[in-house]
This record gives sequence, structure tokens and C-alpha cells, in this order.
Amino acid sequence: MNVVRLSRLALPGMRAAKWGRIVHITSLVAKQPTPLLTISSTLRAGLSGFTRTAAAIPVGRLGRPEEIGAVIAFLCGSPASYLTGQSLLVDGGLVQGTF
Repeated sequence: MNVVRLSRLALPGMRAAKWGRIVHITSLVAKQPTPLLTISSTLRAGLSGFTRTAAAIPVGRLGRPEEIGAVIAFLCGSPASYLTGQSLLVDGGLVQGTF
């Protein structure tokens, strides 16, 4: 619950500023559960659901070309060199699915 509480504490300031980001980092067991880490797998998958729920209010506009381009530039650049085989939604929060 510490992640949920901390996120909830950050939200009022983000709403007041009309901008903000919360980044949750989990492990691969959120998407690929393992029998040896049953509790961790369950909690991390739940965190992924919480993250999507907290971010599910759509931006309410179409994306600008430079916003899409910035994501592509990041994916093609050296800062993303450890990122492989991913499918990113760049949709302003339109899709509310967890995975």
C-alpha cells in the first residue's frame, strides 16, 4: 500500500499544476509470474493495474506529431538501448487496459 499512499499524496499537487508524472518501477514478474515468487507476482501485477487506473483519464485531444516523434526518438536513441521488444501506447490515456 505504500505505493498507493505515496501516489495519492502526489496527486493533489499534480492536479493543481495541471501536469505531473508518477513512475512506478516493478519487475518482470508483473507480466511473467513465477511459482517461486507468487506473492510478489500478484502484488506487482496489481501495481500495474493501479498505475493504469490512476492514469486512465484521457488527455482529451489528439497527439501532436512532435509528441509521437519524441517517443520514437527516445526508442531509437542510446538511452533506450536496454529496451527491446516493447509495444508502447502513445495515446494520451485513451486505452485503459492493463496490459
